[in-house]
Amino acid sequence: MPDSQSIHEINARIDTALDRANRLETIVTTMAACLFGVGMVVFFLGFLLDKNVAIGAGALVELTILWPIKKLIQIREQNIKLGIIPSLTLTLDKESDQAKVLIKLLGQI
Repeated sequence: MPDSQSIHEINARIDTALDRANRLETIVTTMAACLFGVGMVVFFLGFLLDKNVAIGAGALVELTILWPIKKLIQIREQNIKLGIIPSLTLTLDKESDQAKVLIKLLGQI
């Protein structure tokens, strides 16, 4: 039978995972900003110096911003899913089969 102790353990794990995700989100956002800055500097220097290779390199660096943005979207989706779990565990009857299955699955996180 799932008890309140196991629910508290699960919520603590979820809080830890959300904290890690927030740190990762900050790192990825910083990386995207740096890539954007470097790409723009190289692009404009190439434009000012009339160097087509530098313009191409700057444009290529700008395209690499897509990876951090995709990663940010994944992190936020995971945060939303993890944020819902404590509410689900509180609304379920602890004696129901759904609660037992949910807590068993969450125990594997």
